[in-house]
Amino acid sequence: MDDPMNHRGLNGGLPPVPESPVPVLQDTGQGVTVYYKNRYLYSRVRPDSAVSRMVSSLSIRPETLVCCFSPALDYGLEALLERLPENAAVLAVEHDTALYELALSRLPVRVRNDLRFSFIHAGSLDTVREYLASRDPGTIRRCISVDMSGGTALYPGFYHSIIPMIDEMISRFWKNRMTLVRMGRLYSRNLFRNLGRVPGSRRFMPSSVCRPILVLGAGPSLDSGLEKVLSFGDSFFIIAVDSALNPLLKRGILPDCVIALESQLANEKAFIGAAGSRIDLLADLTSRGQIIAVLGGEPTFFFSEFADTGFLRKLRSLKVLPVSIPALGSVGVAAVYLALSLRANNAPVFFAGLDFSYLPGKTHCRESPAHRMALDSADRLSPDGNPAAAYREGCFPISGKNGKRFISDPALCGYGQLFCSCFSTAAALYDLGDSGVNTGRPLCTEDEAAGIVLDWNQRHHGGGAWDRAPFMDTDDPGLARRIRELFDSEEEALLLLRRFLITGEGTPDEVLGLLENREYLYLHFPDGHKKPSADTGFLKRVRSEIDFFLKDIRIARLLLDG
Repeated sequence: MDDPMNHRGLNGGLPPVPESPVPVLQDTGQGVTVYYKNRYLYSRVRPDSAVSRMVSSLSIRPETLVCCFSPALDYGLEALLERLPENAAVLAVEHDTALYELALSRLPVRVRNDLRFSFIHAGSLDTVREYLASRDPGTIRRCISVDMSGGTALYPGFYHSIIPMIDEMISRFWKNRMTLVRMGRLYSRNLFRNLGRVPGSRRFMPSSVCRPILVLGAGPSLDSGLEKVLSFGDSFFIIAVDSALNPLLKRGILPDCVIALESQLANEKAFIGAAGSRIDLLADLTSRGQIIAVLGGEPTFFFSEFADTGFLRKLRSLKVLPVSIPALGSVGVAAVYLALSLRANNAPVFFAGLDFSYLPGKTHCRESPAHRMALDSADRLSPDGNPAAAYREGCFPISGKNGKRFISDPALCGYGQLFCSCFSTAAALYDLGDSGVNTGRPLCTEDEAAGIVLDWNQRHHGGGAWDRAPFMDTDDPGLARRIRELFDSEEEALLLLRRFLITGEGTPDEVLGLLENREYLYLHFPDGHKKPSADTGFLKRVRSEIDFFLKDIRIARLLLDG
């Protein structure tokens, strides 16, 4: 016969609890605990003591998101809200349906109605990700977590994954903000001017290239990869990134199109020596406008969604934007993304020269702008190459393909990780490079690539000639009119806003109404992620931007009228 004292020793004086598919509440005499899935989720003596100690010991800074995991009961929530500093918030997360329903039923009205508190039932990490995407991301700079009950031990993998995911989302948002502070005005100015060029260009047509595609970057591995390209003859539709253009032309390889993503003046160096080559250009709508006519081929635009703003949503509703892609940052990643969109019949896509790393003294392939600059600046004391690039602060060694050692940095490594995450499930995407980071795609030799191309050709072309139909559609006949109306309405609104800010005629509501959906005026401000304000300092900064954009709109209208 069991000794009843043993039960008291094991359960802290509580009677045995039969197995139950739902949480069972038990009164300890000093509070309520929960028994669920063969375990007590709180202490069997003073259930609220551990949570109270954890909450009181938290160091919470402003703009912190406090993640409360598995708050089966309401212990500690009111005390936590009382301790929150300015602009901090609480996110309660529960993975288990039964525990979520229990917690929701016991949530105090004061906690439930507090605007700083949110409670979500997260069956997967996507639910947490969607919640964060629905918030104003500029209000969060860091996150901390606290386990509110033993329920976290039921799903440790899930709860342990949340904070790294949130940290990554916060980091990505603020990195993007720094990019927009530095480049946002240039993106917007190039966008206006290139919109004036769009009606005279061809339209991007997905699933229109009926050939295997080869994407070529300008990484060091392109030097060896070009021998493979020459051996393939005319088997591929070749897409080159801008900095790989001259290396290809120097070896007698004429790509079918070149992709340009860069907004700055430095991008023009990639096109030196290629004027009049009549190669088609795939250009981002935010890319530098001066390169559009250099090659002499047919330009086609795409749009990298560098921000989610009311103005860009308006452009999309007016159907004046070309095909859109995510803001990928890397021209090589964008080239592969567009290649997968262009291919028809699941044609194989190969890539080379996308290394996301380098060796000391050789950051790019021969004849690329970086290589030419190293040669041009070489002298007796500073010989060929750029070995210092491998020893900058932040650089680190990595183990790449075939176990070889290479140098990378946070930016390149980030692009490599982005490549892997974007294309991890892409079908028929092969890596022809023999060096650089592991891209997560099957490595392919020259003979293997030839076999894949031959097999696809026989299945889709019967071994006959390639289909050389244009891969871009004709323009939209009503597009020029819609863009001209956009320019007219924006110019009219900016002139009125300028008058209001100079004379003080307009009310604050009228001024803010004119700023609505015109984020290009302030997106590049350090506080540009916030809503526009009637604050005098903010409006003075806006006033200084208006003349620049009026000039850009007038130049864009001249380009439109051609």
